[in-house]
Amino acid sequence: MSFSALNTALTSLRAQRRAMEMIGHNVANANTDGYTRRRVDLDPAGHVSVGGVWSRPSSTGNGVEVSGITRMREDFVDMRVRQQLGVSGTATRLATIYDQIESLIPEPSDTGISAQMSAFWSAFSEAASRPGDLGTRSAVLSRATTLAGSLRTASEALGGYRTQLQADMSVTVSQLNSDIGEIASLNGAIVAAQAAGVDAGDLQDQRDLLIDRVVSTTGATTKSEDDGSVSVFLGGKTLVRGTRTEGLAVTVGGPLDPPLDTLPFQQVSLRWAGDGYGVQSLGGSLAADLDGIGRVVPNALAQLDAVASALVTSVNALHVTGHGLDATADVGLNFFDPAGTTAATISLSADVAGQPSRIALAGGLEGDLGGALGHQIATLAESTTGPDSIFRNLVGRLGVEAQTAASSAAIQERISGQLQQERQSATGVNLDEELAALVASQRAYEAAARILTAADEMLDQLINRTGVVGR
Repeated sequence: MSFSALNTALTSLRAQRRAMEMIGHNVANANTDGYTRRRVDLDPAGHVSVGGVWSRPSSTGNGVEVSGITRMREDFVDMRVRQQLGVSGTATRLATIYDQIESLIPEPSDTGISAQMSAFWSAFSEAASRPGDLGTRSAVLSRATTLAGSLRTASEALGGYRTQLQADMSVTVSQLNSDIGEIASLNGAIVAAQAAGVDAGDLQDQRDLLIDRVVSTTGATTKSEDDGSVSVFLGGKTLVRGTRTEGLAVTVGGPLDPPLDTLPFQQVSLRWAGDGYGVQSLGGSLAADLDGIGRVVPNALAQLDAVASALVTSVNALHVTGHGLDATADVGLNFFDPAGTTAATISLSADVAGQPSRIALAGGLEGDLGGALGHQIATLAESTTGPDSIFRNLVGRLGVEAQTAASSAAIQERISGQLQQERQSATGVNLDEELAALVASQRAYEAAARILTAADEMLDQLINRTGVVGR
């Protein structure tokens, strides 16, 4: 055993110490979100193949060396996970939007709009049976006021929710721009660290978490570059390349597309901040937000407006043909304000508001106490094109769309969960495996220390005692 034995043992001590430090780092981050398990790679240091003038070639090698640190990450699994993140982000957000709209139009319900319309028609029928009773006439006005108020409340709630979605989208885009800026900064730090031979695993973990969030928000795609940076693309354009970024912006302006252009809303779009062009192939939660703002909520409100319009026009069309208790003065009156044909503007007309005696229950040549017209108005509840039918179609269509969105979200969540588990099995820290690796490194360290001690004792014998015998 020569002096090279000391160096061999020393390299083992250093390598095993590095391995144990990395095992400790893995264990410390076992529950850290986004942490990727890492492994120290060890390679033989090799031996000197050609000896010098005064030295001999080593026949046993020069110990061990740390060749690098491997992150236990698989690019193919990451790609599959991120593809699913965009799809799942859209489905989950859209299901949330439909769930919220259903809560704003709670049907079926004993106190919902459908029940209130039934109560309104019943009040007309009862008043028509007792046309001289001001109490039953007042009940008609009360039911109508409540119904109109509920339609206005629902319309206001839908409009408010669309405004909230728009505000949420602006916050999301602001966070997105911050995230891509941080990804670019991490790209620069990672490239510099790798060039200096420093482990950049923790920086890469931070970057991967941000990339996952960006993908879930936009459905973007990624590409790993040779220098260690990651590029992020959206719709064929670059969000991040190296340390350069291009952000997005929410723009508002112009009417909605037909037939929703009659609604008092402006179109909301997502554009590139640099050139102002619209973002193409958008996915993730932002795609669902845009769909909710531009289609889902406006469609629900348009259908609610159709209910209000049918209610106003159908009731007024009959009401103006009859007369109230005064067959001379109470004629040609509108029941609802003809100018308020939307859910946001529906109200009783000034002709009958607060004046139950002026409600037209009698028609044609009937006397003051006739009720034929009132019964006819009550039968509007059975019309296949009346407000009840339109409202049932609204609720039915909304229910089907909401159920479809919820089912899609559940399916995508299961698929995403399976892929996340597959990635976690590769990247996650298994404490049992780390303990086994720790014991192996510990034993190797102890053995290297024992070799170092043995070499030291042999050299002591050689240097201090050789040639002493016989003196």
